[in-house]
Amino acid sequence: MGVAYYPVFQDGVDEWTVDIDGKCLAQAGQLVDSVCRKASVEPFGEFCAASSNDFIIHVLGGDPDDPSTYDASQVPAETWFDAQRGLETVRVLLEYVRSGSGDIDNRDGVLQDLVGFETALNEAVQRGTGWRLGVDY
Repeated sequence: MGVAYYPVFQDGVDEWTVDIDGKCLAQAGQLVDSVCRKASVEPFGEFCAASSNDFIIHVLGGDPDDPSTYDASQVPAETWFDAQRGLETVRVLLEYVRSGSGDIDNRDGVLQDLVGFETALNEAVQRGTGWRLGVDY
């Protein structure tokens, strides 16, 4: 199955994410972050942040639907990022992938994932909502 990246939006709207597979982009994660650092933009992977539910399940070992299974004071506030910053990162990556630079496995799949992220983040900028990078294992 493999790891996949997907965008999560603070306002809960996800209609722009249905075309994002995210697996090819996740497989290229180290190269992607290296390209970002060289271009002096925020590395794509640094937009990753756990939801409160994920934190409760994976860190505290609780059930988000049953507050008696965890200490709510230990659950940090969710982290959200400016969608414009994410869009800037994605556009740098799109330029890199389209230029044919570097050795990228499944370049077409990475390109398709990035185009999907660009569409979704552009819409998020228009809505004025925050985002974070979700990871599906």
